Amino acid sequence: MRGLAGLLLVLAAGCSTAPLADVLDFACPPRMPPPNAPSFGGVGVPPTAPPPAAIVLPPVSVPVPVPALPAEPPVPVVPPQ
Repeated sequence: MRGLAGLLLVLAAGCSTAPLADVLDFACPPRMPPPNAPSFGGVGVPPTAPPPAAIVLPPVSVPVPVPALPAEPPVPVVPPQ
């Protein structure tokens, strides 16, 4: 019997919550806000002002390290003959 009640509930609800929303609209209908009331939330809210721009600093050049070369042995100086 519990399985049949669950099956009937699933079939009545279907794939969406529209039947539940219809019952709620019937039981407690929405009220329209008065004209000129400030809006809050929702999709059609007018955009607010963007935040102030951040200070952009010029890029800092970082010197590239030069790899140390191995020291070469000194070249012997041969006196002329």
